[in-house]
Amino acid sequence: MSLQGKKFGLCPYYASRSNIENAEILCMPYVSLFHKPTREKFGIDLKNSIIIIDEAHNLLETITQINSFTLNFCQICQVYSQLKRYQEKYQKRLKAKNSYYVNQLCLFLNNVRNFLQTKHNNGKSGTYISMKILDFLIEINAAALDFTKLQAFVENSQLSKKLNMFIEKIQDMSVNITNEKTSTSTEINDILRSPLNILDLFIDFFIGLMKTNDKESIFLIKFDEKLPETSINLLRLDSENGLKDVLKECHSMVLAGGTMEPISEYNFIKKQFPIDKYHTFSCGHIITPDQFKALVISKAKNSALDLLYNFENKKNDDLLTKTIEIIDEIAKEIPDGLIIFLQSYGFLDSLASKMKILKIHEKMQGKRVFFDSKTATKIVSDYEKEIKSSKGALLFSVMGGRLSEGINFNDKLARGIIVLGLPFSNIKAPEIIEKSRFLEKRDVSYQENACMKLINQTIGRAIRHKNDYAIVFLVDKRFENAKIQEKLPGWIRGAVEGKLGVEEVLKKTREFFKKVEKL
Repeated sequence: MSLQGKKFGLCPYYASRSNIENAEILCMPYVSLFHKPTREKFGIDLKNSIIIIDEAHNLLETITQINSFTLNFCQICQVYSQLKRYQEKYQKRLKAKNSYYVNQLCLFLNNVRNFLQTKHNNGKSGTYISMKILDFLIEINAAALDFTKLQAFVENSQLSKKLNMFIEKIQDMSVNITNEKTSTSTEINDILRSPLNILDLFIDFFIGLMKTNDKESIFLIKFDEKLPETSINLLRLDSENGLKDVLKECHSMVLAGGTMEPISEYNFIKKQFPIDKYHTFSCGHIITPDQFKALVISKAKNSALDLLYNFENKKNDDLLTKTIEIIDEIAKEIPDGLIIFLQSYGFLDSLASKMKILKIHEKMQGKRVFFDSKTATKIVSDYEKEIKSSKGALLFSVMGGRLSEGINFNDKLARGIIVLGLPFSNIKAPEIIEKSRFLEKRDVSYQENACMKLINQTIGRAIRHKNDYAIVFLVDKRFENAKIQEKLPGWIRGAVEGKLGVEEVLKKTREFFKKVEKL
């Protein structure tokens, strides 16, 4: 399309947009489909359409993120100063009605920043408070604002576009707020001089606030040591309405994915339709049972130490040492590629540092060792070249990171995968706490489901076609828990063997590869 654009002197992007109504098949990211303003902007009509959602295990979380917004104190001050400048510049040219609405927006922003400063003065860094949207609006004294008309003004006047053009002309972004009640610090003034234009972010935040059902969303006020970084978060807790809007318009929707388990969080969809309109289908894997095995390792070799990779144990020196010993033992038995997936980059760094102390960070069992990082660019290609030119290699990466989804480690690239620990989210994060509380009322374990989705996606990297084969090691005592195993896909769950010692695991590994080589 880009070559044709150059040939005819046309923009491929706008040419594609203008032909949407003539297309029979449209491909788009989630945000273009489930964010209504974006959908309307592109002119996407869902009537009588069939929607196919690929990688649907990400869908519900994505919908909540699309409709959640964050502004910090600094950004609120910036938007306020931009609106005031615009108003002062065009005061005599603005219609009385428009001037009134701009005044109301300024009043709203001023109330919000005063509210945030008061809360910050009384709050403690690293903590947060949550409140319902209605309570928030009452506390900022917003009852006098005509939100219905204000929303219509923001949406219909192209205010964002006009202000963006105005701000682009301003070279000096500094604002003297010495006489303002909110702050007199030099630090705030310095930040306000930033050329960043966050007006669009505020418009999204404001429209999201007006269109959000109070029952399904809350405000989080997160306190930072510095006032400019103290933030207000409009957190959407429920994805039901975002999905319901699309379901009402389309003819039908298919949620597809290789690993949709655990599927219980989609149960609310059943309530939206007659029972004969809701169908689920799951099939076994294309491979035979002899081509895959999953072994649980819960104890260290020749030790009573439980392998439990929770927050308290991640820096346990004895646990790190025993973990490296287990990886070394497994590496001896795995031909070609072995991938070790950990819970976080922080834990990966701790393990890598320990391996460096033990002087096995470059090679293990004669195989080269690779460590993924957030900045690594050629890690997969280098790992692949090493496997093709030697007897194998090890790759350390992170569940939920760059390599645990969307990348194929087929054939020799992953004859073995070690899943080291369970990647539970930070239980102290405000968003996680509130989402967990909300979904627990629906008998849905947000933490557990999110964790098992990552594990299921991670394991799925290894088996990519009908002739592929691999063995997976689930290293953590919690993998013996029946509740955890129930949330594995059937083809993995049926292959799990637990309560095995390290020696027995190694024996079964040797037997697996001897058997699979005869297939």
